[in-house]
Order: sequence, then structure tokens, then C-alpha cells
Amino acid sequence: MQLEKILPEWLLFKKNKSRPSEAQRERERKFVRKVNAFFDISHANDMSMIKFEEGRKFLIDQRSERNMILRTLDKKLAAMQDRVSEHQREVLARKERAC
Repeated sequence: MQLEKILPEWLLFKKNKSRPSEAQRERERKFVRKVNAFFDISHANDMSMIKFEEGRKFLIDQRSERNMILRTLDKKLAAMQDRVSEHQREVLARKERAC
């Protein structure tokens, strides 16, 4: 349904692609943003699902001009923090059993 609305707009841009006016360029930029938003396949609650601030910044960057990359260090950090959390849960469980 939405794609049917986008197609005629795209055909107009295709027809007028040689127009050098600033207004035409601005309309094209708005159209590109609209198409990118239409084809955004990310999860609806993606920001609340991401644990690390760097991951959130990366997602925001991916939705803009894409300047960042995530490294394996983030995965290692996440694994380490998961192990620490698991260890803390085990310590609490032992303390509760001791009481």
C-alpha cells in the first residue's frame, strides 16, 4: 500500500533528475529519507533491547551517514560482563543457602 504511494513520486524524480534547482534537491533528500524509513527493518523496541551505550550509538549512526563500526572488543566485553553477572548471581545464591 505504502509502496504504491512511493512509486509515482519516484517516477517524478526520475523524470526531473536533470533539474539543478535547490528545491528539487531538497525534495529528493526528503524522498530518500522517506524510502529509508519505509525499508527500515529494525525491531520496534531496538533501543531498549541494546545493552551497551556504544551499541545504541552504533545503531543511531547506522541510521544516518554510517561513520562507526563495532569491533570484536564489544563482543568480548559483553561476554565478560555476562560472566560477571552470572558469578554474582551464584554468590548470592550461595549466601542465601548458607543462611
